[in-house]
Amino acid sequence: MKLNKEQIKKINSYLIGNGINYWDVRLEMIDHLASKLEENDKLVVDRHVLVKEFGSFYKIQQSLKEKRKQINNKYKTLYFNEFINFFRSPKNILILIPVFFIYYELYKRIEVNLFIKLNMVLFSIHLLLIVISSIKTGFKKNNSIHLDYARSYSFFTFFLFSFLYQVINPNGLIEVTTHTQGIVFLIITPIFLILNYCSYKVYYKTHKEYTRIYNELQSI
Repeated sequence: MKLNKEQIKKINSYLIGNGINYWDVRLEMIDHLASKLEENDKLVVDRHVLVKEFGSFYKIQQSLKEKRKQINNKYKTLYFNEFINFFRSPKNILILIPVFFIYYELYKRIEVNLFIKLNMVLFSIHLLLIVISSIKTGFKKNNSIHLDYARSYSFFTFFLFSFLYQVINPNGLIEVTTHTQGIVFLIITPIFLILNYCSYKVYYKTHKEYTRIYNELQSI
């Protein structure tokens, strides 16, 4: 059964009414229903059929919960693989070595407190890029579950770094000298910056792909 625009609109409204606010999740559910009904040309898509196929609000929300787990696992794997692949690239290693050398020289030449603040600025720039990109996506009213989870891993690295900054300092939970704090951040900042780079790559690819799909749907 090939669904017409009126039937798709009816299904879409039913799913929105039952708490499915992600357009890409609704698209997947509509495609799934269309595949199940493709051999029944005479079936009328009404509320009875929709309740039978998708279930009540509770069942739909349980399906969404399972979908969240699947999507989270997907982006967790993509994030991890991107990090591993970074170190498999000779080009990345050739760039990383001189950059770290310059970073180390900077650490030796400037005051420790200024060095630590510089680290926070670097991470703030990354966060700002993600926020700006999020605003530009055009999904403010048409949320994408894929973009949400891809974005979450970009925010994750920033907040983890911020947490360590708050914990490991002269007045933090782990009390260390300012000098020791500088050494800690000299070691962990390059790792976190690479994680930030990898998370942004995952987000950028996801943003590009799902923007394309969304725009194609709008032109139908």
